[in-house]
Amino acid sequence: MASGVAARIGSLLERERKPLAVAFFVQTPIICVAFTVWFVAVHRGWAMQDFMAVRSGAEDVLRGASPYPAATAATVAKASSLVYPPFTAYAFVPFALVPYTLGACAYVVLLLASVPAALWLIGVRDWRCYGVVFLWAPLLACLRVGALGPVLVLLAAGAWRYRDRAIVTGLLLAAVISLKLFLWPLAFWPLAMRRWRASAATLALTAAALLVPFAPLGMHVARTYPHLLRVLDSVFGPISFSSVALFEALGASPHAATAGVVCLGALLLGLLAVLAGGADGDRRAFILGLGASLLLSPIVWTHYYVLLALPLALARPRLTRAWLIPLVLWTAPALEAHGSLRLLLTGIGVAVAVSVVCVRPIGAGRSTVASAAVPGAG
Repeated sequence: MASGVAARIGSLLERERKPLAVAFFVQTPIICVAFTVWFVAVHRGWAMQDFMAVRSGAEDVLRGASPYPAATAATVAKASSLVYPPFTAYAFVPFALVPYTLGACAYVVLLLASVPAALWLIGVRDWRCYGVVFLWAPLLACLRVGALGPVLVLLAAGAWRYRDRAIVTGLLLAAVISLKLFLWPLAFWPLAMRRWRASAATLALTAAALLVPFAPLGMHVARTYPHLLRVLDSVFGPISFSSVALFEALGASPHAATAGVVCLGALLLGLLAVLAGGADGDRRAFILGLGASLLLSPIVWTHYYVLLALPLALARPRLTRAWLIPLVLWTAPALEAHGSLRLLLTGIGVAVAVSVVCVRPIGAGRSTVASAAVPGAG
């Protein structure tokens, strides 16, 4: 009798589990995304800060004008002009060639499709993983401001998926780094894995993507761009979720904080080289490269943490509690930390926790889905 009661209870719980899972992993994400898109479209009239700034830069390069603002703190602080490499402006030209609303709609569709496409490309087939990422505050923040994060996730996923094709890897990594410079640690991944052709392609194509787009704008624009980046870092670095901001919040001087990040960078890149030569080194080095990008960037906004979908997809292709860690970022939903130690510890802590969980070696049975590569010339 006891076994029969236990069986009936187990059957009841099993019947209840699926509706709860559908509610949490399907219905709730749909509601969150629908509300966010409605807010952007209706309440803001499709005004997305990042999208507007980059699209404006695309319009400038179409006219042959410099897309960059004056390199002053007051001008940069307005965050209304392009500050990314000119490659980004040229990539946005299609959105500048159509009416603003049409381009904005197309861009939102691109953002919505990019992360699911990246998870599928890596090999994630658990439908719950697709739902939970749309509950993350960073992904919804990308939709609100029109940030490039989901596109970067897709491009980086492609680099992983086609890592045994040197030219494809080089093209995709060059695109990722040229769109967002803070992802430069990923260039060390093929080098550490001794994929010499892929590494050479990455370096050559990245250099070309960073330098060639300056040619139509004039070399004076290229010469002044590094100064613009320094002004950008001085304005937004202290209020962002950067490691420098964390060290300063803990009492370090600006110089000591910068030195601390340099030491951290040397440690992380050295560890990346060590992991690359060990068991499951390919996956672990790639994940550490992503983690290093977030920890070493002079500016980190909360929507950058959408990149954490990649290490989770590689290490946990089925839903585990690790996929829920980024939900903690709802306690720090603002784009900036403004030097708050609590917010900095929350944001950086989530990035570190996910990286540590995912960089650990896993058995061949669990890594089979995530580790499959498309064969080619390496």
